[in-house]
Amino acid sequence: MRNQFWISVSALVAVAGVLVGCSQSVATSSDTAAGVVAAPAAASEQVVGEGAESVAPKFEMPPPGPFDPNAPGYKPFKPCEDIPDEVLAEIGVRKETGVGQSIYPYGCALEMDQVFGRGAISLLAHPGTAEDLVQRGVFQLSEEQGARISGSAVLDHFWLDEEGYCVSGVDTTLGFIGVDYGSTGNIPSGASMCEVPTKIMEELYGKGQ
Repeated sequence: MRNQFWISVSALVAVAGVLVGCSQSVATSSDTAAGVVAAPAAASEQVVGEGAESVAPKFEMPPPGPFDPNAPGYKPFKPCEDIPDEVLAEIGVRKETGVGQSIYPYGCALEMDQVFGRGAISLLAHPGTAEDLVQRGVFQLSEEQGARISGSAVLDHFWLDEEGYCVSGVDTTLGFIGVDYGSTGNIPSGASMCEVPTKIMEELYGKGQ
């Protein structure tokens, strides 16, 4: 089921191409208006005192904000490479063994007991914005509530309506980053189609309850 499903989704997202232009962020979360700001910029190595041993870098998700591929030092965010296994383990998910970067452009298939047998779930990072994807007709904005993070959006699409598919993500300085979920039986991930992806995004940004 997973292989057939992701072939469809990979083809779907590939239509968008590699989007590198700047555009205004799409925000559907009510917290956007409240100006909720999530985690600061990406991880940095911490050193305590002169000559002290460096401690392990603290991982932080890319911050919400306008996407700018021309910013100094810009590098695409790659979930499978950039998010440590232990960070995912803390929120109850793990990278699927032997899959790696299998979903265009930067995807990371996950395993999660909560959705096992119901559908497939993955981390996605798109070098563009949610608005780019909507304007190009690849996705449409969902009425479902997004994560409690500035710049959040839930997207679904026109082509897999009978299978059930959604992406809960955030427009960040490194592109649109999210968690997608698909079920060939149109089975929701929780109380709604994208409840579990939205909760994962909130956990990754420190907004979990």
